[in-house]
Amino acid sequence: MMHPNNTSTISLSGVDGLLSAVPALLGFHPAESLVLLCLAGPRRRVGPVLRIDLPSTAGPAVSMDAQTWASLASTAARYADEVAVIVYTDQPNTVDLDVLRAAMDRVCPVLDVIAVPNNPHQVSAELVAANACQGRAVLTSREQLARSVEHQQEMAPAPVLAELASITGRDALIARMLPDPDAVATLVTAAQSTPNTDPPAADVCAALAVLAYRHGNGALAQVAIDRTLRTAPDHRLAHLMLAVMATGMPPADLDTLTTL
Repeated sequence: MMHPNNTSTISLSGVDGLLSAVPALLGFHPAESLVLLCLAGPRRRVGPVLRIDLPSTAGPAVSMDAQTWASLASTAARYADEVAVIVYTDQPNTVDLDVLRAAMDRVCPVLDVIAVPNNPHQVSAELVAANACQGRAVLTSREQLARSVEHQQEMAPAPVLAELASITGRDALIARMLPDPDAVATLVTAAQSTPNTDPPAADVCAALAVLAYRHGNGALAQVAIDRTLRTAPDHRLAHLMLAVMATGMPPADLDTLTTL
């Protein structure tokens, strides 16, 4: 889940505005995805944005499992006065938009439900600039985002890795870095410089997940957690962050946690 974390205001209009906003908010162009945008207030300010993979089997989108629908419903009920739903797919006949709208309308008023092809949609210059100010780029796909936290062989070990030699050191590093959005890039670099076989790999990715979520980048947090659990399936901090994201905890609430 993405929680927009930028206090500046950029006005968007109509379907084109929504399609322009989604890649900037997620950090990548979605494909074969359902994206829920929570809109609040009389000016329809965009709040949390939730993306889920469409089912790989043919059939209406509302055939998703109960847990997925519970997550959609919970997010809409908690954060939205209205919702907009965008289905990104190259197989539009497999998604019954009317059924999808009716299902969402039982939870929250629906502004619009649309299906669009997977091809990337243009992001406005204002949104690109806003992302750049936060050190973020709009990537071509979720796969490219996932690759951005993988080990890059040509990179030298990052100095910050010395602090991750223990859980105490890791938690102290997170507490120190948590208020600083620039620290996300520092931990991305640390993740890229750490092979999966190195003991700090899981902790640096878990720490990255905490900071990425805190600064509104839920998609980056998720791919960091994915790498953590590949290397350490029982990693406690990664599972804690999965629970935080599943419940939709506002990112700023992480500031009140002194230990993780």
